[in-house]
Amino acid sequence: MAVFLIYLIIFFVPLLVLPEVSLRFEPPKVLLTEFLIDVLIVYCIFSGKFSVKRINKLFLSLIGGLFLLSLGHLLLDPDKQNLFGNIFRLQGTILFWHLLALSIIAQNIWFSFKHKYIYLVSFIAICILAFISGTNSAGRLIGSLGEPNSLGAVTILIVPFVILSFKSLWMRLPTILIALGVINFTESKSALIALFLELIFMLLIKITRGKYLLSFGICFALMILSLGFPIAERNYFLSTNTNPLNFRFEDRAQIWNAALVAGSENPVLGSGIESVQDRIHQTAMKLNFDAQYQAIDSSHNIFLDYWVWGGMIAIFLIFSLIILAVTNMSKEKMLVELSVLLGLLTVLSFNPLTVTILAAFWFVLGRSFVKTED
Repeated sequence: MAVFLIYLIIFFVPLLVLPEVSLRFEPPKVLLTEFLIDVLIVYCIFSGKFSVKRINKLFLSLIGGLFLLSLGHLLLDPDKQNLFGNIFRLQGTILFWHLLALSIIAQNIWFSFKHKYIYLVSFIAICILAFISGTNSAGRLIGSLGEPNSLGAVTILIVPFVILSFKSLWMRLPTILIALGVINFTESKSALIALFLELIFMLLIKITRGKYLLSFGICFALMILSLGFPIAERNYFLSTNTNPLNFRFEDRAQIWNAALVAGSENPVLGSGIESVQDRIHQTAMKLNFDAQYQAIDSSHNIFLDYWVWGGMIAIFLIFSLIILAVTNMSKEKMLVELSVLLGLLTVLSFNPLTVTILAAFWFVLGRSFVKTED
């Protein structure tokens, strides 16, 4: 039952679309994810599968720190938007608490990534919907996610499950090529970078003869270097175009700069989960950035989001969780989870994404503290 609910959250919630509803993409996915996590919590408690003894105490203290920080901000500003998030994403404090709970529950589930046909069916469904659901106004595929970067992110989330479950080259190669095709039509550069890093990581594991931590470190360094692409892109565009206003307003270089400055106004505790949009907008106005003319509800980077809403405390807590997770997974040789985490960290470093990506991210972090039997 618990495994079934996890499969629904990660592999089948992305397929949900309510065609007769105006906000038919993300809000239904968030509400269903929260409901499934609630069911998962109740089931684990009343079935006796949940045990506090299985929870890593250090992990719990870090999760508790994030919970208390978000609770403090909510008590200081008990606004509906702080609680539920904006109407387009619903990624407020309530969802954040659900994700924290999911990471804790993950340590109580003996989960085996061996149900290869479930991954394959989910991947095929995502790809089919990608090509039959039309495009956005820019001509980019949106699939059942409603947004190109989210479609690309979900694609790279599922790819490691498929290619590491099937040993045949005749299954692996078409999966990679189809994923490249979907990502190409989404025009999601972050998803393309993530896919290449996942493949490089798997290759490095072979080359280094199983040195997981070294391989992940190399790929993480490449990911950090890739963050320079948006800055280089903007500089190239401005140097080759006579009218700089032709450059799109959602310029990551400007948004990241605005987020860095915005976070420095409350560097210790931050300003709250739903403060990011207002802080970035106000800072963009002060700096006279073009980003002030857009409604930008995220810094387009998970670490900058934590910097703005939770300050140095949130940054310390999330980095500690990631470092511990990578270390534990490397010791346990959890290839699937490390590949997925690498891909998720990459796409989350460039874009605000769908709830499925956030749920997978927190589930993998929690699972890293379970000794695998795979």
